[in-house]
Amino acid sequence: MKINKLYILLILLVFVTKGLATSIIPKLYLPTQNTASGTSNWVITNCATNNESNDYWKMLSGSLLTTSTLDLTGYTTIQIALELKSVGVITANSDNIKVEYWNGDSWLQLGSNLYTTETAAIQTVSLPFADAVAKIRLTAPNADAFSGAGILSVEITGTSSPNPAPTIAISDVSTSNLNAAIGESDSETITVSGLHLTADVGLSLSGTNADQFSLSANTISQSAGTVANTFTTINYHPTTLGSHVAILSFSTGGFTTINRTINGSATIATGLKKNDSLLQLSKVNGNLVFRANKGELITIYNALGECLLSKQTLEGVNVINSPSNGFLVVKLGTKSCRIIL
Repeated sequence: MKINKLYILLILLVFVTKGLATSIIPKLYLPTQNTASGTSNWVITNCATNNESNDYWKMLSGSLLTTSTLDLTGYTTIQIALELKSVGVITANSDNIKVEYWNGDSWLQLGSNLYTTETAAIQTVSLPFADAVAKIRLTAPNADAFSGAGILSVEITGTSSPNPAPTIAISDVSTSNLNAAIGESDSETITVSGLHLTADVGLSLSGTNADQFSLSANTISQSAGTVANTFTTINYHPTTLGSHVAILSFSTGGFTTINRTINGSATIATGLKKNDSLLQLSKVNGNLVFRANKGELITIYNALGECLLSKQTLEGVNVINSPSNGFLVVKLGTKSCRIIL
């Protein structure tokens, strides 16, 4: 089994839009003599509309405008723009508007109360918080039953945070070469890691000789957008003689697939194992001379992996006439050697 030590960083390049100020919820407003818009994200309590021109909500004693629960964690530079005017005969700051923020535990006032005038004008409040469970509440704390403030519109905007580009880092398999005899196998281990992922990493094999290879896993799961260093094994188990090529592909989140070539070379099985030790053997007048214990099995193969001779040995020095000239592989128990006669 091979474990590569060379790593390359493969970056999936995606188009990342710069953060733009957008409406977090639809704008709440009441067009003149028309149906109110944006009310689905607000709870409107004791807020009558102006009966004369139907263009604002009256904020009198007991009036409340409260948003539904908002997740603000993906936004920065959050602004609340309110178009306000005074209503009725103003006494003791009855036309003030109080803006509050719910952080999941308690209500917090944002700045000071907003003063209004008879002429509608837009006032802006900055929101220094961005909680996952948030609400905005508007009240007229000094209003009475006849005088207070009018709200023509409310718009909550924020700059959405751009998502970082996903990255995948894998061990370099661009020059992967696996070798095995038919019926045996070879393998290579690669390491996969990733950041800022939106989906699991998928691995697949394709190509004419894909059936000569397999993977220990076809999916590597991400957690919170991250894949820690994860080992995956490429197995080569040839069933036909010769060279084999396959394509190993990595994909995630619908982005561009990364392809790498895997090469394999298959030979005819000789019975030799990678951990066989060296057999001490001499060549004398075309004979093979070696020491062995009684009853051991000696096997001789030619260059094609064909068995030419297989017999039991004698105790001590053995002399065997070579069954062929040329390249030979001689195996005795767990020992082996290659010779040319």
